[in-house]
Amino acid sequence: MTKYHDLVFNNKLYSGRRRYFTQYVEKYTLPDFNSEVAKGIIAIVKELNQFNDKTVISDLENQLEIAVAKSFGVEPVFTLD
Repeated sequence: MTKYHDLVFNNKLYSGRRRYFTQYVEKYTLPDFNSEVAKGIIAIVKELNQFNDKTVISDLENQLEIAVAKSFGVEPVFTLD
């Protein structure tokens, strides 16, 4: 969503930080909550909330990126460069 935010709203402060105003966030597209992909995303997020191990978290974050990209029919973005 960071990449989406940058592309759609193009609103960074001089420090490089993004502004997450309600008027922007409410326009974020969301996958159908009842789809299998969305259910998978929810499961990954629930799992992420249970771990403190950085290796496990990194793996789950990559899985999450892949699932979110799949839900929108785009390629995963693993870096914002």
